[in-house]
Amino acid sequence: TIGMDVSEFENTPDNLEKIEKISKLVNRKRSCSNLVSEDAKEKAAETRFETRRIQEILSITGLQKKNLSNSGRQCLECLAVMANELGIRTTDNHNYVAALAH
Repeated sequence: TIGMDVSEFENTPDNLEKIEKISKLVNRKRSCSNLVSEDAKEKAAETRFETRRIQEILSITGLQKKNLSNSGRQCLECLAVMANELGIRTTDNHNYVAALAH
């Protein structure tokens, strides 16, 4: 608590071992945090790409997402995910066919 006297640090093997354990724990937690952060960034980028792809497909077809059936929306989302997985950058039909052929 505030106002308590803190004893001076003693450079003993026991204290050094405790500090080393704390340091290793902090490093592991930092590493895990970095992994989670990178994963979240990747998922956010994928979601943005899929959203743009869905908007592009809807624009080309002249459809509105709200007018699609549930299965139509699922197919649309599947196309966007597939485009992302296959690295397709445009919605031209031949790009999907070429990507599937590889």
